[in-house]
Amino acid sequence: CYLGQSGKVLTTGHSRATGREVKIWDLKSLDKPLHVEKIDTAAGALMPMYDADTDVIYLCGKGDGNIRTCEFEDKAPYFHKLNDGFRSTVPLKGVCMVPKRGLDIMQCETVRLLKVTNEQGVQPLSFTVPRKSDAFQPDIYP
Repeated sequence: CYLGQSGKVLTTGHSRATGREVKIWDLKSLDKPLHVEKIDTAAGALMPMYDADTDVIYLCGKGDGNIRTCEFEDKAPYFHKLNDGFRSTVPLKGVCMVPKRGLDIMQCETVRLLKVTNEQGVQPLSFTVPRKSDAFQPDIYP
């Protein structure tokens, strides 16, 4: 997953100890990763989605119901886990991100993911920033 103007790349995979992990690499020097983050010990492949406007990474695991949210920062430690993200017992088969034009900006929606499942078909997942005002929020939308 290309991390925008930072010149960094995020990769996902499994460690030798069968744990899922995320690595952040600098494209100028690919000899060793800048950061390695252990995620969990599940078996499914991780599918990262990156929102360049907010620098948030959504880690979606095939066969998982949960979607983890993390923030990318272009300096060490590079990777910050955010809240619980989205929790569900329904496993996903695939996921994609809706273009920014499809978001509800008056509800402070920052991203909408489409989760593909066996039982429920395509399920839209909305991620919003809680705000008291219902006016346009220019600090969220660059």
